[in-house]
Amino acid sequence: MALVESEEAHREREAREKEEADAAARAENAPPPPHPMMHPDFQQYMRAMEEDRRRYQESQSKNMQDFFTHVINDRGNEGKGVTLSDFQNARPLPFTSAPEPMDAEDWLMDMERKLKTVGCNDEEKIRYTTYLLSGPAASWWENLVAVHPPDKVFTWEEFKKKFRDAHVERGGAEEEGV
Repeated sequence: MALVESEEAHREREAREKEEADAAARAENAPPPPHPMMHPDFQQYMRAMEEDRRRYQESQSKNMQDFFTHVINDRGNEGKGVTLSDFQNARPLPFTSAPEPMDAEDWLMDMERKLKTVGCNDEEKIRYTTYLLSGPAASWWENLVAVHPPDKVFTWEEFKKKFRDAHVERGGAEEEGV
């Protein structure tokens, strides 16, 4: 009988150990029990805070995903350039001449702001800006191009300097009697 009791005691011990192991495994996956002094309203408040945090993280994640999608899609348009129609949507003003040197400078600064807004590259900046020149200003540009080799490509910085030399500085020199 001692053998039976010892076998029975052994089975009870194994059952007890298995039950303890199962309880420990359940405890690992379960949230910790609330503090005995924690009020039920506070527990509800904490759950709501955790839910708000989760929603905020999801929202931020979506915003970042949308942002990067937008950036990547815009990069795909880099080689396509800006059309004349795109540029004209910025409502640029034509330029003929300016009675005051600062009027020419103001026009150039306004053009630069609009060209930058629509995303023109240097070649487009020159093409669209010179498209808006008329009268004496158009003649000035045509003469400037004519005195350079046919394959000369002006940069935007060169254009601005030449424009200022002809339309801004010239006006200032006339005022001084030079």
